[in-house]
Amino acid sequence: MENFVRFTGFQPRMATRLFAPVKLALAALLIAGLAVPALGVAGAAGTVLISLAYLARLLEPSRRDPAGLVGFTLFGLIGVALLVVRLVG
Repeated sequence: MENFVRFTGFQPRMATRLFAPVKLALAALLIAGLAVPALGVAGAAGTVLISLAYLARLLEPSRRDPAGLVGFTLFGLIGVALLVVRLVG
C-alpha cells in the first residue's frame, strides 16, 4: 500500500474501495472477452484508462518515480496491445 500512496497520493482506502473492485471487474471482462470479444474490448479499454489515471498522478512533480512510470506505462501498453488485437484481429 505504501507504493500506491507514494505513486498516486491517494489514501489507502481509495485503493481498496475504488481501484481494487474496478480492476477486478476489468480482469473479469478480459477473461469473458475470450468468449465474447466485445467484453474483451471493454476490459482492455478500462485497463488503459486505469493506467492513464495512474500516469496522470505520477506526472506531478512531487510524485515522479521511474519505477512507477515504467510499470504503469507497460501496463497501459499491454492494454493498448489487447485493444489492437481485438479490434484488428
